Amino acid sequence: MKRLGVITIIAFGVISIFAQGAPILDSLGEFTGGYTCELHWTLPDGAEPYTYHIQVLRADSGETEFPDSLDDMYSDSIFSIFPIPLAAVPGNSFTVGLDSTSTLADDPLADGARYCYRIRYKYQPSPGEYLFSDWSNVVCSRQDNSPPVVSVDTLWIWTNTSSVTINSSLYDNISNQVAGAKLYFRADSTSPWEFYIERDVPGTDTVNIDFTFTPDSNGYYEFYVVGVDAFGNETSLFDGITPVPCHTWTRFDTEEPQASVNPDDFDEYYTVRSISLPFTASDTYSGVKEVQIYYRRDGGAAELYDTLIFGGETDISSSDMFNVANDGDYEIYLTAIDSADNVESSTATEVQFYIDTNIPEFTETDAFDTTTVSHRYDVPAEAGYSNSTSIFVTPTDAGDLPPSGDTYASGIESVYVAESEAFGVNMQVFPYSEGAHYEYTMTPGDSARNIYIKLKDVAGNFSDVHSQSIYLDTDAPTIDGVELYDLDASSATDTTDNVEVKVHIDPDPDSSPFYKVFLTQDSTELNHIPSDGWRDISDTMLFTFEGVTSSGWVYTYAVLKDSAGNVSNAVCDSIYYNASPLKYIHLISLRDFDGPDTTGTYTDTTKILVTLTYGRDIDSISIWDDRTGPSFYGVITPAGSETTITIEHEFSSGDGVRWIYAQGKSIVDAIPTDEESLDIILDTRVPILPSIVVRDASTGFDLTDTSEVSDSAYTNNPVVDVDFNGPYDPDSPIGSGIYHLKLVSSGSELNIGYVSTTTFTLPDTDAVRQVNGYVQDSAGNWSDVFVHQITLDRYRPTITSVVLQDSAAGDEDYTSDLKIRVVTVAEDGSMGNPAYIAFFEDPDLWPQNLYDLWQPYNNELYYTFENADTGTKTLYVAVKDRAGNISVMTSDDIFYRTSIVCNF
Repeated sequence: MKRLGVITIIAFGVISIFAQGAPILDSLGEFTGGYTCELHWTLPDGAEPYTYHIQVLRADSGETEFPDSLDDMYSDSIFSIFPIPLAAVPGNSFTVGLDSTSTLADDPLADGARYCYRIRYKYQPSPGEYLFSDWSNVVCSRQDNSPPVVSVDTLWIWTNTSSVTINSSLYDNISNQVAGAKLYFRADSTSPWEFYIERDVPGTDTVNIDFTFTPDSNGYYEFYVVGVDAFGNETSLFDGITPVPCHTWTRFDTEEPQASVNPDDFDEYYTVRSISLPFTASDTYSGVKEVQIYYRRDGGAAELYDTLIFGGETDISSSDMFNVANDGDYEIYLTAIDSADNVESSTATEVQFYIDTNIPEFTETDAFDTTTVSHRYDVPAEAGYSNSTSIFVTPTDAGDLPPSGDTYASGIESVYVAESEAFGVNMQVFPYSEGAHYEYTMTPGDSARNIYIKLKDVAGNFSDVHSQSIYLDTDAPTIDGVELYDLDASSATDTTDNVEVKVHIDPDPDSSPFYKVFLTQDSTELNHIPSDGWRDISDTMLFTFEGVTSSGWVYTYAVLKDSAGNVSNAVCDSIYYNASPLKYIHLISLRDFDGPDTTGTYTDTTKILVTLTYGRDIDSISIWDDRTGPSFYGVITPAGSETTITIEHEFSSGDGVRWIYAQGKSIVDAIPTDEESLDIILDTRVPILPSIVVRDASTGFDLTDTSEVSDSAYTNNPVVDVDFNGPYDPDSPIGSGIYHLKLVSSGSELNIGYVSTTTFTLPDTDAVRQVNGYVQDSAGNWSDVFVHQITLDRYRPTITSVVLQDSAAGDEDYTSDLKIRVVTVAEDGSMGNPAYIAFFEDPDLWPQNLYDLWQPYNNELYYTFENADTGTKTLYVAVKDRAGNISVMTSDDIFYRTSIVCNF
């Protein structure tokens, strides 16, 4: 040590002449990857190194103080590398930890340790003399030679998708800097690992990195994730010389399993709700885990019926019982699911069948004769009878309805008909058609028999049996004669003066039973007798001849029928008809066809309604007036002996009392009836309305809307009074008098009996309104219109400002005169300025006691205070429009004084 001290002294002496500067180390990052650290430095100008000396200090806690001398020292925390020849520092750099020297000082650096470095060089200032430069700056970095720690989520043992996601998380214990990861795979547990993909995902703390792996084929696969940190440290794929075990594994199975039913194993229709359902299922790799049975009912959405568990079998042949609570149209399909959760994708119907447990129904059996059109000797039979072995049968209200709550029924297929309840006698089967009649042939022989019906639906269900009795009768009745009587006669007569006669028939005593009789005056009608022409038989019946207009012989033909539709032979009788006993008319009334007078006293038009009564023998009526010839009107023949009608007739013009005449005529008699007459007053002159006045209906102050009586032609209420002034009806040549009035204004209308003064409601919108007035006389004539104008104004005027001023100086604060100037700003909406203004000192006068205070409005007026006392004077102001609307009152103050005040 003394020797070193001497050397140091000598060195100082030399330095003063030959000293060289210290090198400068390049800075290091916070971390250095691997087991070495590469140092770089810069030499000062003129430096001529001979050898280098590097000191290394392990300073995990951040301590960076180096001892004075470390030439050949070594420990775990501090060591020195010396000498370092120039050949070992190419480009002014040296890698610590390469074990390039024979000393422990250059062993690989410890993982996670923080090392600090400084350097100096030895130089030769003169031959035979060596010196050291000063130490460089100190640089530090922590070694990171371990890869990130990798954690991988465990995969499910089966994967049924074409790809799988491997989720890994990485963190770095040293630098906390993850750079990324690499995915390796293999198809068994002994093969080398194969690289698949690398992902660069830089990050700190825990970094999550996902890989998507897509195999070339189904099978077993293992996976290993290699972590990479920011300094290139990677997880090893070997445990010694053996490949490391996997992080996770899975088996890929992407093939769908199959399950199916054979349609040949099923019937199309079932009448029970419990059905055996055989099926098969298979899966080539992971095996069938479960089979799901789905059904659709009546075209609805698919519903899961049952799930059968099999635990991975590859080939299955099994069955299930399909038990349901509803009838319906069922579609079945199966879905297989394998152990890898692959689900069979097809949902197509594999078998379809129908369940119908409900029997068809009908309410009763209807058996009836087949004749629907009348013939001479054969007409439609009554219910329960037939005159032919061929009949129609119908199941009434037939239907095949689903059970309550269901929507499906298979429908009726067949109709079974027989003459015995067991369907062993004369059974016939017909295809069902809704609403059809089935022609059934009975066994021959006139007698009563029961007809039985049952229905069968498509599924095979039979309905309950219903029957009806029908009587077969093929023997027609017979009739001996018919006699005609006048209505007033008690025995057969040869003449009548009425188209209606009494009829007596005489059936053959030995005839088969008969039911109805048909009477006609036209023998050809016997070939097609209408169904409503048959009538009940009595000792005396009435018959009316149709179309008989003149006197002459008329005939009646008669036939009988029985209940089975058999028609008898025909018989006939005749009687002479006298055509004209009811030829008369009676004039009852006249009246205006549309006028207000319905009493027949007045008319304003020549068009009137003529009401009269006439007998059955009248076929036309003539009507005329006192100035013109007749008009002719044809009339219908009454059903009874007489009738009353009203005819619209137009007579000639000319005001005054007018006479209307009428007569009747008969086609079989040229002589008219006696003349009938009535009078009516024709008044065509319009009444006169000299004027109307529309006015405000109020009579004083109205507190509800703060208003007074309006000026003429103004109102603030839609309800107004209207005066009709002196209307009259001209009385030359005749007047009918004032009867009615009418008021109209923009859609509002009043139509009432005449009064001299009435109320009227204007349209409910402020505006200038025209009111049209009319009067009507009793004959219906309306006067010309008289128009009166009124303004509806409900807008209250408003005061914007009131200012009191000295009348001479215009001062707004003080006045020396009791007479002041009042400047008012006010408005009345669309009406412009208000019409009136009122000044008052007592606010209690507003609003109802301002009558005498109103004066025409001007924005600048004068007012004289009543009280001569000095002090503050308050004046209240209100304005009013012509409709009587009063504004809210407004006030202003001014100070009244009689002396001059000077302010210095």
